[in-house]
Amino acid sequence: MDDSEKILKMLEQMKSDIDEIKTDVTYIKVGQKEHGQFLDSLKHSSEVNKAEIDNLSIEVAKTSGSVKSIETEINKLDEKLTDKIDKIDEKLTDKINKIDEKLTDKINKIDEKLTDKIDKIDTKIDDLANDLNTIDQVTEKNLYDITKLKLKIIK
Repeated sequence: MDDSEKILKMLEQMKSDIDEIKTDVTYIKVGQKEHGQFLDSLKHSSEVNKAEIDNLSIEVAKTSGSVKSIETEINKLDEKLTDKIDKIDEKLTDKINKIDEKLTDKINKIDEKLTDKIDKIDTKIDDLANDLNTIDQVTEKNLYDITKLKLKIIK
């Protein structure tokens, strides 16, 4: 093998290597193109997701505002309700106190009347007891006198 053949063989080998490299580069380009398309797809998906997240953020902000507004209204209603309950409680307490005063007055009047009646009944019972005692004494004396008379008659 002479030098020119060696060079030719080397050139053929280089050509074969270059062809192989070209094929590899072609595959690399195809892969890069696919990767580029995949990256474009991911970028688009990311943009869509960002838009959806932005929309959700807006909705959350609106909902948060609505919740705060509702909370404010509930607090106002709670204050009004508490005030009304306090007023009702105050009125009921006043009415209960007035009823209690009236009942206490009536009970005291009834107590006075009953005490008077009981005192009168006690007095009448004492009078009756005295009368019975007097009748008992008179009856005893009459019985004694009758017995004396009978004894006189018998003698």
